Amino acid sequence: MFEIPRTAASYIESPADLEELLYGGALDAANGTSQRYLHLLADESKELFYSASGAAINQTSSTLMSVAGLFRWYRNPFTNFTGTAASSIGHEWDQFYKIIAVANSLIENSEKFDRNDAQVQYVKGSAYFLRALNYFRLVNIYGEPYSKADPTASVGVPWHGVSKVDQEKQVRQSTGYIYDRIVEDLTAAAGLMDASDGYARSQFKVSTDAVWALLSRVYLYMERYDDAIEAADNVDNLTLYNLAADYPVGQAEVFLQTFNPEVIFAQGSANLDWLMPGSGFSQYNSSTGEFDVTVNANTYCVDDDLFALFTGDDVRLSAFFALSYNIDAPMVRKFRPNLDAMVTETDLLGQTTLFSNIAPAEFSECGVLRAAEVILNKAEAQACAGDAGAVATITAFVNTRYTTPLAVPASGDALIEFIRHERRKELCFEGHRWFDLRRYAVNTVHPQTTSITHEYYGTVANATSVLGSYTLAPYSETTKGNWVLPIPPGEIDFNWPLITDLDRTVGVTHTTY
Repeated sequence: MFEIPRTAASYIESPADLEELLYGGALDAANGTSQRYLHLLADESKELFYSASGAAINQTSSTLMSVAGLFRWYRNPFTNFTGTAASSIGHEWDQFYKIIAVANSLIENSEKFDRNDAQVQYVKGSAYFLRALNYFRLVNIYGEPYSKADPTASVGVPWHGVSKVDQEKQVRQSTGYIYDRIVEDLTAAAGLMDASDGYARSQFKVSTDAVWALLSRVYLYMERYDDAIEAADNVDNLTLYNLAADYPVGQAEVFLQTFNPEVIFAQGSANLDWLMPGSGFSQYNSSTGEFDVTVNANTYCVDDDLFALFTGDDVRLSAFFALSYNIDAPMVRKFRPNLDAMVTETDLLGQTTLFSNIAPAEFSECGVLRAAEVILNKAEAQACAGDAGAVATITAFVNTRYTTPLAVPASGDALIEFIRHERRKELCFEGHRWFDLRRYAVNTVHPQTTSITHEYYGTVANATSVLGSYTLAPYSETTKGNWVLPIPPGEIDFNWPLITDLDRTVGVTHTTY
């Protein structure tokens, strides 16, 4: 378990030192938690396997095959297609706990200074928020989903609320215990942020709105629906980007950048351009002295079923996606991709040619809190609570996404499913879907279980040769081990038998075609 070095904490002699540690040790450290594996586990991605030259593609070195263990839900998912350990995507357990350790140190060291000082309050509030955020991520990746029916029965992760970590063996607290601590931290953060009176406002820094936005999500997961609604209402800035009225279709404007009024909090660096770079790259031709664009792909694209949900009157087709070079596979372009400058793509509504913007993305797709999510949190909470206001909430939202009005169900299960359907579309590839599928399965108001099938291709020259598939069975007490990532082996070895992994031998079916 990570412990912040004594030297890092001992130099704190002023509130300015606290703030420096916050930015250098906690906020910036979040760049190391990409969570890009979440795009592979859920029903959002599919393999894009293509070679125009007719040559077989090297499975061992490609992006696609290096993360096959996650896409296929192997017993050890952090392996390539042969079962060999892969370095492309690894455990982020240590990174999460590193940020938590820094947050603990900030909370403790803030007691050295005037607790009424705005800078001290801001840093301490930020630390509580970051500790809560990273425990939320940990427990939803490495623990069972929160079950209102019996939150103490679900297996969570170890809790560390102090900076000094003893060498005793750790235990996995229940998911309910971790969620209660998260709520305590966010409640404390909200009070401190209010007291600091907007110190250091920025989308890349913690704010009162960020705290309430995350609380609306946490309460929704806990089925504390009235609290989720109240938390959402406490977010001051719930401005939506009205795509239906204002989005410039066909001009390659990237949806999620800092100019977007929906962005409440953002951190990290984007990773979708690594998983979905598209199907073209330029290569120098020595015989002509020019660069040629070659069609080749051995990565991922948008899943067929997800893509089919977006109709022609949904402006998100243009704002969220583009068709890749030459082979017209849908790629996620919600965030600014780092693509080859010579490669063009196609807008899905305007059918115009888009030239790549090769500047790097401004923040991580899994590290953003935005107004659209808060509104969807509120709408689902209202619908599950039987609050008639859910219809007005979701109607106002969809009117900013579609060019023609939608018929919204009046109440009940149909309304809940309508809202969840919109949530799947709106928040795709932002790290929500895997978590949502887990919580839907244990929801007490309207439970929904889903199986996922991922097809895979072979070392062939065209994408029609599907060799087989892996199917993840719906979440249940029997299959839940495959809906939870295994804890790093070193943690298991040190803490045995107090920490063990869930059974991952049941729930995944391999079919060859």
